[in-house]
Amino acid sequence: MVKSRLWRFLLIFIGLYLFFALLFLRSFNSNKSEATSTSSSVQARVIDNDNEQAKHIPHHIAARNIEVNENKQPDSVIEIKKDIRSELEPFMTKGVLGNYEIKNAIKSIGPGEGGEGVQLKGDEIKLGEQSVAEYGFNEVASDKISLDRQARDTRPTDCKYWNYPSVDKLPTASVILVFYDEGWSTLVRTIHSVINTSPKKLLKDIILVDDFSDQEHITVRLPEYIKQWNGIVKYIRTEKRYIFLEARVIGARACEGDVVVILDAHCECVTNWLPPLLTRIALNRKTLAVPIVDGIEWNTLRHNQAYGGTLYRGIWEWGFLYKESELPKRERNLMKHPTEPYKSPTHAGGLLAIDKKWFFELGGYDPDIKVCKQ
Repeated sequence: MVKSRLWRFLLIFIGLYLFFALLFLRSFNSNKSEATSTSSSVQARVIDNDNEQAKHIPHHIAARNIEVNENKQPDSVIEIKKDIRSELEPFMTKGVLGNYEIKNAIKSIGPGEGGEGVQLKGDEIKLGEQSVAEYGFNEVASDKISLDRQARDTRPTDCKYWNYPSVDKLPTASVILVFYDEGWSTLVRTIHSVINTSPKKLLKDIILVDDFSDQEHITVRLPEYIKQWNGIVKYIRTEKRYIFLEARVIGARACEGDVVVILDAHCECVTNWLPPLLTRIALNRKTLAVPIVDGIEWNTLRHNQAYGGTLYRGIWEWGFLYKESELPKRERNLMKHPTEPYKSPTHAGGLLAIDKKWFFELGGYDPDIKVCKQ
């Protein structure tokens, strides 16, 4: 009697288990299919250099960002939104520099120019080692490099042929730099670099958030130095030491641009870095745009290409640590050009652009995150 009841119980349990397992697998396959499907209603233009007739191709990245549900809106509304998007879609002119590229650029000559490194000699080597212990990189080598040095252009060639919306169609940007006792030349070179490489009409302001530094070159010299930019660069000193995430929120609240662009305080921007980021947000205000980040070698300040042209994206591993892996083939197959933007599940967090209103609608950074320290 007991054995027969036990068998019935086991059969019922196994049946329910199989039912829910099949239901889960069906739901997973459905979601996967929806995630990889695209629409061909949005077009990007590709124009050959020999004046060949423009070829219209689906712009899959833009199509995946569409928030309009065409089945639920009047045709007139749909057409208006399509017209707006068509004005914002970037397009490529093969062999012809894009609208934000520098024509006939003059190369500068000097230590570190073109992203080259600087080698110290004699007594400077020991001084450089001491600066590494204090700042984490060789400030003595950095001091020998012009504050206006031209970074190495490591972009794929096709990046130079993209055309982006004109400045009147793009949102303005505010760049937030947070630091604590940062080395002088690396910090100030970041400011110079942002200003030198950003279209004037797109750069609303640069917010310097001093996270309660102790060194005089930050607390006294820096506020005086930035006066040369007549208010574009603004200095804020916190009343106590915050972790850098909270300090970024302070900077974001103080800025006046439409888009918050967060950079490290020891960056150098390359040609045409800003319009592509702002274009993604113009197309979809809920996009968080992340640039590809090269590296600056800590000892010589040499600018090195980070990925060698391979496309990577951020992921979480099972230990909940941030990693980067090569972009899957299924995502690459959706791209008409290898220089198109692509989706990523997550990002490193150091450099990004996000619509200011959307940032605060999301709640900004969680003030209870206490792990990350400067």
